[in-house]
Amino acid sequence: MNRTLSVFCLLATLFATQPAWSQPTSENNARLKKGLKDYPEADTDGDGILTLKEARAFLKKAAGGEKKSSGGSGDSDKAIEVPKEELERDDLDEFKPKISGGGIKMLFIGHSLVAPVESHFRKRVAPGAGLEGYESRMQYSGGKTGAPLRHWNYTGGKQKTRPALMTGKWDCLAMGMYYYWSEVEDISRWIDFALKYNPAMKFYLQDGWPAADGGGSNYGGRSREAKALREAAGETWRDVEEDDRGRKVLRFEAFEKAITALDKGMDVKLKALNKKYPGKVFSIRSSHAMLELRRLLEKKKELPLINRVLASSKRDRSSALYADQLHSGPAVIQLEGYLYLAAVHKRDPRKLPSLGKGEEARLDRLLRELAVKITVENPWSGVKKASDLK
Repeated sequence: MNRTLSVFCLLATLFATQPAWSQPTSENNARLKKGLKDYPEADTDGDGILTLKEARAFLKKAAGGEKKSSGGSGDSDKAIEVPKEELERDDLDEFKPKISGGGIKMLFIGHSLVAPVESHFRKRVAPGAGLEGYESRMQYSGGKTGAPLRHWNYTGGKQKTRPALMTGKWDCLAMGMYYYWSEVEDISRWIDFALKYNPAMKFYLQDGWPAADGGGSNYGGRSREAKALREAAGETWRDVEEDDRGRKVLRFEAFEKAITALDKGMDVKLKALNKKYPGKVFSIRSSHAMLELRRLLEKKKELPLINRVLASSKRDRSSALYADQLHSGPAVIQLEGYLYLAAVHKRDPRKLPSLGKGEEARLDRLLRELAVKITVENPWSGVKKASDLK
């Protein structure tokens, strides 16, 4: 283990005897906060908060992996061959959809920028839109470990998506992108595998957004991740300002440039994938959900209930676009859900029954309008004009 993880281990030991009600989290403890930053995959439920229980579980797993081997495919650019026993398993019925009916059956692989919208859509949007027969499942892993290549290299109990694809009963696969391990060949590997079992499948690539402060210290380091971040966004990460509570936030113009850079990278991938798989690969531009909401908040001052970019505490997350330095607040997740409704299900979110009352309903209507705008303006959404939506 490196020095940071060793400190992380020591921290867990120091707090081991504390009662549950007094144990720290990344929201109130500096070392756990650093642990979350350095090892986002430790946040196993994807809520943006690292608890002591999650830290202990991560440390136990990390220590066990180190004892077994210091190599393997964990941090490798090389994809594994699918294990023979996985291809010959006889329990595929467990991986078939559980819900009957003709609704879309959708698989997700990704990280903590994907997990919230998968859950929100399944629990809130699908029932509200009357999507009978809809079902989704997600294979989750935090941070860079949620990139397509890393998800491919998982085996055993961690690998739930390949067996599901082998049933041929799922309609779509959504993949969360990352700064690396999300190349055309990494995405194609999943597509080729899926199409063997269901030639009618469609694929959606969900992008992300820069951290609220643009990446801060992550960009200035020598790690591969820092280099990838700089390559994607150039020097925009340096253009920050302090909000009214002294928190560093990327200026809107710099944020907009960073999103433009992400768009260009996605366009290159999507053009190559469209050439290989015509009419099969689409995108969900979550980055534009954050971008358009920031535009309304900071430039037009027209965003109900939302009064800040970055939450300063757990209490004001509902009124901020970012719940923490990376993860989104509820308004962004709600908008992402409508993006999936439009792009995947070809449904017009503006036609759904109103949610909430007063300012809550006003915000909801605005999110629906934005979802249609973002979807139609996205050349890779599969929706050319609003009238194509039911």
